[in-house]
Amino acid sequence: MQAVLDLDFFKGLLDAGMRQASTMQDDEVSVKFRRRLAAAKDRLELGLYGTCCACKEPIAQAVLVKDVSSPFCGDCQEDFDFRRVGR
Repeated sequence: MQAVLDLDFFKGLLDAGMRQASTMQDDEVSVKFRRRLAAAKDRLELGLYGTCCACKEPIAQAVLVKDVSSPFCGDCQEDFDFRRVGR
């Protein structure tokens, strides 16, 4: 059974990430990081945070703790990485 996410906890992580990102220089990595955080915050406000953007299944809490901005569950992220690398 999927554990219920503590959305306040993850909102705090997202806010901390946004504060950290605001101190970064505008290189390609930091811009992508800020975009991922902003997209995750949008999903949180829409009530979609913790739901995989690809398969619509719940994202495991362990995945979100590792990467609070993750839009994908572990399986979909693996599929995405596999296709991106080109096997």
